Amino acid sequence: PKYEKALSTVKLNPDIDLCISDKSLFKFKNFFENYNKILYENSMIDYDDMIFYAVKLLNENPEILINYQELCKYIIEDEAQDSSLIQNRLLEMLSGKHKNLIRCGDPNQAITTTFTSADTKGFQTFIENNRNVKMSASQRCSKGIYDFANELIKKYPNSFFENIIKGTNSNPKNNQSVNVKEFENDGEEKDFILTEIKKIFSKDANATIAILLRNNYQVENYGEFLKNCNINVSEKNDILKNNRVYNIISAFFEMLEFPYNNKILYDGLKKLSRENLYNFKETDFEKLKGLKESFLLINPDSLDSYELSKFWWDFDYIFSNSNKEPDFLAATIADYYFENPTELENSYMLCQLLKLFLNNIKNERAVIEKFISLKNLSNPGAVHFLRDENINDEKGIVKIMTIHKSKGDEFDYVFLPEMSDKLFTLCNSNVKISSESYFCECLKPKNKRRTMEQIKSEYIDETLHLIYVAITRAKNGLYLSFSKNIKKGSKKLLPCKIFNTLTKI
Repeated sequence: PKYEKALSTVKLNPDIDLCISDKSLFKFKNFFENYNKILYENSMIDYDDMIFYAVKLLNENPEILINYQELCKYIIEDEAQDSSLIQNRLLEMLSGKHKNLIRCGDPNQAITTTFTSADTKGFQTFIENNRNVKMSASQRCSKGIYDFANELIKKYPNSFFENIIKGTNSNPKNNQSVNVKEFENDGEEKDFILTEIKKIFSKDANATIAILLRNNYQVENYGEFLKNCNINVSEKNDILKNNRVYNIISAFFEMLEFPYNNKILYDGLKKLSRENLYNFKETDFEKLKGLKESFLLINPDSLDSYELSKFWWDFDYIFSNSNKEPDFLAATIADYYFENPTELENSYMLCQLLKLFLNNIKNERAVIEKFISLKNLSNPGAVHFLRDENINDEKGIVKIMTIHKSKGDEFDYVFLPEMSDKLFTLCNSNVKISSESYFCECLKPKNKRRTMEQIKSEYIDETLHLIYVAITRAKNGLYLSFSKNIKKGSKKLLPCKIFNTLTKI
């Protein structure tokens, strides 16, 4: 993990020279050289190389640069606050002849600098040195919500670019759009959110609702809680066990390993039910639990449940293909159950992963065990699922995601739970800088390295931007809450300092 960000830092910052004398960095230099050597030998480039080699190509070939400068009469860049130094360089080169470069972005929504090579200050400098237009009008949020966002900008002027949101005639009308709650423990907090979600859906079945959180483990936690309360959820993250395609395939793998064991089948049916693959009733589970013989050996015509009978025939078909290699078996399951193009693409990717395991392990049972064990990984770097672009058009489903993944989205109602000072600290002394960030800083030339205090200040800026992004996703209603205790007996938490800002609104 330390080297993953460091690779991007070196490739996307043209002023970094890896003539490293520091012994602690010498190991990385060898890694970096070997990594690029392996790419070269396999005729491969990584994502960072796409920009790195584009700039290199234009730098070293004036005739190619002239050709593209002529083609690019106008250049418009979106999300400009997330550009890196080398992206800025590419834009400067391409717009060098016609000088018609338009950069559109919001410095107040720069929320990726801690894990990417984004250069927010570069965009701010561009704004200061060129003609600019402030786009302040927004029709998304009700007045209470954009007033809160504006108060944040006013209270922390050193962290935000001064751009106060102004409403329009089309903004939603809601006199109680911002709701703030404090709870003794996280159980009370979750129960409150569950009650409010049910109230919202009872009044408007088509309302869009999101729960936005700081970290992936919180997404997993809230997803499990709401699923157990029979709320339809859609979790937007890269954790494998939160992905529907992975869960269905792994559930069948587990059942097929012991196909005549009703207890294993019972657990598998519970998982398939949570993923809405079957509409099992509680009586179906009770019937399966009460069977004295193996479910697979009974006569399906004797079942008085349509869903159980349907599952019997479906499972019998999958079972008849269980002698195939794991990747082919996964493809059989996917072809049988999935129609959505995004789910089919994600299942194809998982089949490739199984094939890769099989090439290295050579033992089919060990491959399946390894595949199932992946669910416990919090960040399986080899697996990045495709997203269904229509996810926000789904009705009656609560979207749960990190605030980072919500940028660009909007929802009728947004819940921001667990807003403690621990997770959203605005105090330099409480900020903990990751070893990855510190290591990347050490790679930079000494005259361009930030001090630890500067790194911490920028972390706080990004935390404030993150809160700003979360607030401005909401249209009609915004709920902010925190609980004093997450775990029983743990040290009592304090609310994030932005709660003080709300008293002015």
